[in-house]
Amino acid sequence: MSESFWSTLKSEFYDRYRWPSRMEAKRKVAWWIGDFYNRHRLHSSLRMVPPVEFEQLLHGQHELVEECGAEFTLTA
Repeated sequence: MSESFWSTLKSEFYDRYRWPSRMEAKRKVAWWIGDFYNRHRLHSSLRMVPPVEFEQLLHGQHELVEECGAEFTLTA
């Protein structure tokens, strides 16, 4: 899974720009991961939703299941 992440980072973002400095590259990569990759990019392994949204849906589903007193399971 991590190999896929690094490949995506390089092909979709890092290799598309020329970086004036190493510090600028680090800043932009941190932005890309924190803002775009986790909040906006659709992930096929998460049913085509961003990770942050998936976690929110999962957390909400978990709370609903706890309220009902049922056992919580995530199905693919």
